[in-house]
Amino acid sequence: MSNPFQHTTETYYPVPKRLTSGGIGKQLRPSSMLLYLTVLEEAQEKTSTVVLLKTSSVLDALGVAPRHLQTAREQLREFNLVGSTEVKRGLWSFELLSLHNKRLDNSLIDLDTLSTDEVRSFYLPQLNDYNFVITADGNLISRCPFHHSHKRRERPFHLKLTNDGHGIGVWQCFECLKTGKMVEFERRRTGTTNVEALKQVLAFFMRQREGDPNTPIQTTLPQPSGAGHDYVGMVMDDGEPQAI
Repeated sequence: MSNPFQHTTETYYPVPKRLTSGGIGKQLRPSSMLLYLTVLEEAQEKTSTVVLLKTSSVLDALGVAPRHLQTAREQLREFNLVGSTEVKRGLWSFELLSLHNKRLDNSLIDLDTLSTDEVRSFYLPQLNDYNFVITADGNLISRCPFHHSHKRRERPFHLKLTNDGHGIGVWQCFECLKTGKMVEFERRRTGTTNVEALKQVLAFFMRQREGDPNTPIQTTLPQPSGAGHDYVGMVMDDGEPQAI
């Protein structure tokens, strides 16, 4: 079986934190864990939370007896990880579930099609200390978080917060020439690997979509901590600062 965590596009079904951080993961039988990974891998390939699998194929992949497969299906349903329904003899429908037994249709995370509020909620807390300004067109400029400068009035860091059909969440510093999107921003901010940065970004939006109060969707602009500096936390209108 190929690596179910290898992503080839920017659309993902992250492994639930409740499964990887202990707890449920320690309670699952090996056959249940293998079945979950098999369903997850198929979901990744099909970009669908619902997949059809032949019983014979699953038994071959897991290397277990039919009674152990039945136990695995029941256990994954018990922990709200995967629902399963027999479509016909020898063919089953499997569906990835969320923590509260909800379908994951709305949890499909496409980092290129996030809303402006979602993108703001990811970036703005990290830019609070960099004198950001929201421009008249709804985008953001600030000091760059990736290189040091004593010129506090200069804001070479540009972040795209509006979607004009060419993507959203793209950033670029016109001084140090670094550029990227969310994953690259997280990688540079935390000093981690691309894989770990990807996991952290996906985990942020998964928690947000499951209603975590610590990751609310940003519908209003926060007041930056450097409020004593010129134009901080303001909107630029034709080159003049206007209060938010």
